[in-house]
Amino acid sequence: MKGNGLREVLTGDYIKIVTCLVVFVICSFSVFSQVNEQLLASSLGKYCRIIISKYEQHFDTLKIPLQVEWIDKDLQPVSDKNSKLLLRKGLVKSSAESKIIYLDFLQQNTVVFNQSWLLRVLVSKDFNGNDIRFNFDFDIEGAVSEKTRKSAGQPLLFKNPPELACITSIDKKELVREENMPPEIRLISPQADAENLRVVKETEVDVIGYATDASGINLVLVNSNDARMYPDGKFVTTVKLAPGENEIRITAIDNDGSITEERITVLCDSYELALQMLNAGNYYALIIAVEQYEDPKISDLDHSIDDASALLNVLVKYYTFEKENSKMLTNPRFEDMVIELDRLNKVVTENDNLLIFFAGHGIWSEQSKVGYWLPSDARDSNTANWFRNSTLRDYIGGIRSKHTLLIADACFSGSIFKSRSAFANAPAAIEKVYDLPSRKAMTSGSLSEVPDKSIFLEYLIKRLAENEKPYLTSEELFYSMKTAIINNSPTIPQFGEILNTGDEGGDFIFIRKR
Repeated sequence: MKGNGLREVLTGDYIKIVTCLVVFVICSFSVFSQVNEQLLASSLGKYCRIIISKYEQHFDTLKIPLQVEWIDKDLQPVSDKNSKLLLRKGLVKSSAESKIIYLDFLQQNTVVFNQSWLLRVLVSKDFNGNDIRFNFDFDIEGAVSEKTRKSAGQPLLFKNPPELACITSIDKKELVREENMPPEIRLISPQADAENLRVVKETEVDVIGYATDASGINLVLVNSNDARMYPDGKFVTTVKLAPGENEIRITAIDNDGSITEERITVLCDSYELALQMLNAGNYYALIIAVEQYEDPKISDLDHSIDDASALLNVLVKYYTFEKENSKMLTNPRFEDMVIELDRLNKVVTENDNLLIFFAGHGIWSEQSKVGYWLPSDARDSNTANWFRNSTLRDYIGGIRSKHTLLIADACFSGSIFKSRSAFANAPAAIEKVYDLPSRKAMTSGSLSEVPDKSIFLEYLIKRLAENEKPYLTSEELFYSMKTAIINNSPTIPQFGEILNTGDEGGDFIFIRKR
């Protein structure tokens, strides 16, 4: 009856896995004197294989690697980020209990891990035997729905073999040797996931671990700041994070003056907080695209509107440009451009950011040394409706934004600059760059015509779409695409400050959103 009851609980796939376990048990007892591999099968459908790799002895310390491989009902490897292997300290038995000084369970009673864990054991120097046998009793901890849990009742756990064993040969000469070892750092939090990534959703993280050394720990620093210390070697501190990758340095100094430093990278996956951290205001975009001209003497263009629309879509989809603050003018007349710039002059505040984009014809007058954009109502015969670069500069200087970035995909657009030389300085911290006002421009070419099919805009959109950093400066954006544009088009793109508009050395920051 007992066998029939088990068969009722384990149907289908469960019978198959138990059959495999029984066969493996028979093979295990007939071949191995110690069992360094174990299969676990749960009636809740969780299976794993546990393996003890080759152990090492270093002086009085044994290092026993425990590895987990998650498998399906056919014993094939699968990826499982939710299930964990659970090992309780009291269920690790040894044949020399009185000679085990220290069993490293991270100062806890239970260790939970997903892929691998290195168990450290300290052996007493007066150990007189030749080897020590360790026995391990594991359990599976996994994400199981309440419905599944209720339908299965109490989860049954089948182990093959019932206990996982490891016999370690002890070199007694190593036990009495001494070495002035630097302190050891064991990190508990933030924990790495299955891909060895440390990802948090907040703008700060608790760094928790243990620093140990025979001479005692004098000091633990985290990013050069004192961590809170406890008598058992535990250290705790809180580190503020910026969205994206953050490097954290952990330094332990023992009483002999020896130093150990570890560096970890923590990914702050909180793009939504990027805007808040910079205390940034609204992001406005004015996208101007001219393809069709009323004057037949001015040739129409083919791609301006499509290219401009693609840029606007990228800004709204991937960055902090809201639809209500982003406007596109299609084939605008001179008056339309003036009206929209007047509106922005009224609504944009000193905490806001403004991006202005123009795609269309541009003209440079060599005689008067003046550059122009051509709206759709421009005439070849006179400059009455030509939009002067000097007029644009006046608007950019008058709009009270924190940062204004002008992007122009037009002929002769390079005349807008105060300076067109490349920046050689290393990028400053994002907070510092954002704090200083800026009036920057990037253009598809200098004082020469640019082709109708814009390589410049193609790479601009590509780089913006592919960027995954939470913060992207306009300078970094420009230099990420400059070489590609030069290699694939006859023009040389330009980047620099806009003349006489109030630039103070800051930069426009694109803030990414999920």
